[in-house]
Amino acid sequence: MINDSRQTLIECHSRLRRFCQSQLSTLINAASEYLVQQAQQADDNETQQRYFEVQQVIDTQHKKLSAQFERTLSTLFAVLITPSAHGKTNNTDPHDSALSLLGKDEMELKVALTSMSHRAEADYAEALFALGQRLALLNNGIKLTSENNPFAPQVLCNNFMACIDDLSLDLQSRLILLKLFDRYFIKHLTNIYAEVNLFLVNHNVLPNLRYHHRSDRSIAPKRRKSDNAFIKESEDRQSELFDVMRSLLSAQPMQQNNQLPSISVERLIAELSALQSQQLMRFTGTSIIAEPAPALANTNTNTSQQQAIECVGILFEHILNDDSLHDSVKSLLSHLHTPLLKLALLDDTFLSNPKHDARQLVNQLINAGEYWLTDDISTQNNIYQQMQRVIKKIITDFDNDNSNEIFSHVSAELNTYIEKIERQASITEKRSIQAVKGKEALASGRQKVTALINEKICNEPLPKPILQLINKPWNAFLAYTLLRYGDDSTQWQEAINFIDELLWYIEPKINKEEILQAKNLRSALNEKLKYGLSSVGLDANEIQQHLNSLDMCSKLATENIHDVDVNDINKKNLLSNEQTISKKRPPNVKESHLQSEKKLDLKTHQPINDRKQENKQPIKTKPLAAINERASDESIAAVLSMDFGTWLDWQQKNMPSRRLKLTWYNQKTQNCMLSNSMGQQVAIVSANEIALGINSGSIIMSDTQLKKPFFERMLETVVDRLRLKTQTA
Repeated sequence: MINDSRQTLIECHSRLRRFCQSQLSTLINAASEYLVQQAQQADDNETQQRYFEVQQVIDTQHKKLSAQFERTLSTLFAVLITPSAHGKTNNTDPHDSALSLLGKDEMELKVALTSMSHRAEADYAEALFALGQRLALLNNGIKLTSENNPFAPQVLCNNFMACIDDLSLDLQSRLILLKLFDRYFIKHLTNIYAEVNLFLVNHNVLPNLRYHHRSDRSIAPKRRKSDNAFIKESEDRQSELFDVMRSLLSAQPMQQNNQLPSISVERLIAELSALQSQQLMRFTGTSIIAEPAPALANTNTNTSQQQAIECVGILFEHILNDDSLHDSVKSLLSHLHTPLLKLALLDDTFLSNPKHDARQLVNQLINAGEYWLTDDISTQNNIYQQMQRVIKKIITDFDNDNSNEIFSHVSAELNTYIEKIERQASITEKRSIQAVKGKEALASGRQKVTALINEKICNEPLPKPILQLINKPWNAFLAYTLLRYGDDSTQWQEAINFIDELLWYIEPKINKEEILQAKNLRSALNEKLKYGLSSVGLDANEIQQHLNSLDMCSKLATENIHDVDVNDINKKNLLSNEQTISKKRPPNVKESHLQSEKKLDLKTHQPINDRKQENKQPIKTKPLAAINERASDESIAAVLSMDFGTWLDWQQKNMPSRRLKLTWYNQKTQNCMLSNSMGQQVAIVSANEIALGINSGSIIMSDTQLKKPFFERMLETVVDRLRLKTQTA
């Protein structure tokens, strides 16, 4: 059975290899032609030369690129085909290092790569599911993930990215190659998936497998909107509120001035179009000045026109009075007053239909202004510039005949851009969390190591070079070993045992047997010391100094003991039990002469080590405010049970309000990570600080994801105002 599975996997590998060779060859030819075409169409010599240089690199390096791509896939298949190879490969994405910091270019590439692989995973979900189940059966029942499945889009995308990284191309060239990879490789994955699945079915590998769709697939991009039930409920509520508003407006007497002429809707729209054309001249520069409401001529209008004018006026009044919007956003949105009033007169469904493209666009703009634009300079993004382009396009291109097309187009354009920013923020947040987890683990490891060293030494007077060796470089090596291998590993135990061996090695040796044992131990000690010190970055000279110091201390201890009566030394050491320690003997080393006289009762005589208490203390962090009190255990527990992603409106005395997200916390240390909307870490604070803030009212929890759409909030306000006006009339 094992041999059959192995042979089947080998055949799967062969089919994937043939597919990759064919598609990469097509891709490279297409890339060469595309680059030559771009060079011929270039506007300047510099750009033309750059395209030709990239084309030359592709032509000369295509064999190397294909070979590297194949090697990576072969390595993944080797793990499946050869069971002994499990655990020997490192499938970590080089672009997804836990503590790496991405620059702007790398972030753009990462977003493009993630978007490409997620889209492919969604498009080929059924075929990938079937292939994954069948490969798992061949892999002794061990399921493959998107990181170690050779057929997974994420693996293929990361593999290609690693290959072109080695070509040292500029950002634009790499983005071009990624786009072509998507077109000529990823878009054709359906062929290899179908071929391999059919091959496995013919070999009786889960031939009756059925695909069960999961609506909560983690590979789907995170959306800003909540579930469909919430959206449907909001839309129904908006329709209901609009009917109530129209009824209340109709019940009010219509103000007419018989001395003023009546105006047709066509004339009114023409006036608004003229105002819209003039408006474009004022919509320039980076700083947009607020646009006043359109000034229409004093005329009489019919009921529907008057209601449209009044409703749109109320809409923008509500925008300008919204405290959650930045002033710059209010000024920008004010330029939509004229176009939206014209739209309301052209299309009465704008005000009545919650699904209208223009309504969706206004909700998107408001949400973007509330969520992505703040006074916090750390949340830098281009959302404002994108909003500016959208509104300018409406002012420029919206005419009487294309209302549906223009609003649908710019709404989709803005939605695509915001999804890109969301993915970028998600990646940044993930890396921030990984960095904080790494720091917390490192700090916890260092505390554990320090406590262990103190327990080993127990304040015993040791030569200064030995103390420096144990407390500095070997301390660092212990922390490194603990984080990498864990405290149940042989590497960790050997690193701890080294301290026992070292302390025994520098004890005075009073007989030939002990001197011989120390001589035999010296070589092993030196090798362990060299390995440990080199692992934490010490150079050869520094390592040699520590080796020399170790030999010197051992030699001096043995030489000096012959000048003093041994019995006197033993008696003195035994009486000074607060400076004595019962050390573990190294392997194959007999009990030391310092321990052979008498066993000390450690429970009664071991000195108290104050520093051991440090292991129970949380990592020191810089609070956002001075904290001198302690919240109740229940309040702290409530903070540590909050969902990750909870937003906190943070009010500090004499400081502007900040909206921060609780991104992660450590139950053990009670440290909480706060980030901004771009996923960047803002602070690490204690759960106690958050609990005190919530209790005092300076911190308010808010759920921005379930916030009502702007139109629903606006209609509720309008209806309440009209009802109050009717009651007091």
